[in-house]
Amino acid sequence: MYPKHKKPAVSLERKLNYKCEERLLAKEWYEHQLADYPDVLTVEQVCEVTGYKRHTILKWCSKGQLKTILQTPKYMIPKVWLLEFVTSDFFNEISRKCGKHYTAIKEIGDLRKDR
Repeated sequence: MYPKHKKPAVSLERKLNYKCEERLLAKEWYEHQLADYPDVLTVEQVCEVTGYKRHTILKWCSKGQLKTILQTPKYMIPKVWLLEFVTSDFFNEISRKCGKHYTAIKEIGDLRKDR
């Protein structure tokens, strides 16, 4: 249909297969990423961990997709709730993932192959 368009050089895995052990591997991977963070994170810290922009994190918080402790004037996200979120079907099914999310998927997939 578009003869001048090239296929991507590398095929990106679009999501994890949560029917297998990958949900547990994802949790372990993110626990490792969060090891040096406090038990309750700011939106900025969640941006660092996930790679998503502040606006996106705030949208997830305001819609209740990412559980928070609302402290005026900012959201605070307990680490356990963030772990629950990043291993959720909602997070896995995001259609327009950021680069850091794709990196996580690749690294988690590699962990599965190594075991």
